Amino acid sequence: MHLYRRRVTTGTPLAAMDRFPGDYLERVMVARTRGWLLCFTNRGHVHFLRVDDIPEGPLSSRGRSVWNLLGADRRDTIVASRSVDDLGEPGNVIFATRLGQVKRTRLNDFAAAKSGGVIAARTRQGDVILDVALTGGDDEILLVTSAGRGIRFPEAEIPIMGRLAQGVKGVALRDEDEVVALVVVKRQASVLLVTDRGNAGRTSVSEFPLRKRGGLGVSAISVAAATERVAGALEALDDDNVMLVSASGALLGLSAKKVRQRRRNAVGQRVAAVGPADRIVSVTRMHGDAGSAGEADQFDLLT
Repeated sequence: MHLYRRRVTTGTPLAAMDRFPGDYLERVMVARTRGWLLCFTNRGHVHFLRVDDIPEGPLSSRGRSVWNLLGADRRDTIVASRSVDDLGEPGNVIFATRLGQVKRTRLNDFAAAKSGGVIAARTRQGDVILDVALTGGDDEILLVTSAGRGIRFPEAEIPIMGRLAQGVKGVALRDEDEVVALVVVKRQASVLLVTDRGNAGRTSVSEFPLRKRGGLGVSAISVAAATERVAGALEALDDDNVMLVSASGALLGLSAKKVRQRRRNAVGQRVAAVGPADRIVSVTRMHGDAGSAGEADQFDLLT
């Protein structure tokens, strides 16, 4: 940690680490040496890694492949990595699936860490885990769908279940709709939504009424029904930076403050020029300057 404190005082960018071509720094976690890193996969498994088993290197190091450290099946996709000090500490693990299921499991249900991982959640046929979040018990959950709808409900609406349970309905979906974002509302800030055609909108969390889980929710952003879908959403403050990733592998670092705040259901503003054969497929919070995406091809930034 002393290396990071030194950079704060000198003003050197935090994200000045060496990266592979096309790679970028997505998440920075503070973890105790004797703590744990939990890696959740889209097929419902969780793999455990002791923090002190991660090789320590200089700040500029590229690091090691997490698959090599876990010894896990590379056919799985890691959808979330979360750090905890103690597997027996209080707290909950929230799961959300593509087809709208949600599940809440106590963190201490994972206290018996095993090499090779354990089943964290079961999913129905054709469904996968979208994202996993850690909560304290009194948080609020916002699910956003590809059709531009959002539903906000208290965490307590989700019953506590064991590891092998499938979960309950979090949001009702129509036709080909699917969940694209799990947002744990902590800062009462705004929700940044980005569509696959490069449009974005920011809406205050308070614009989403607090309701019971399982409903259709409300319109979060206006999309062209036949040609446009929401690619992702996250809670954002003005100082936050996000990374947009396209299907072709292009990257765009975007500052949240460049997206105007507006009422929900409004048409988003254009933030990126996306080619007719391309689309944005991922939206994630980025650490470092919005323009530090490396040497990869960039979108045309329109803001």
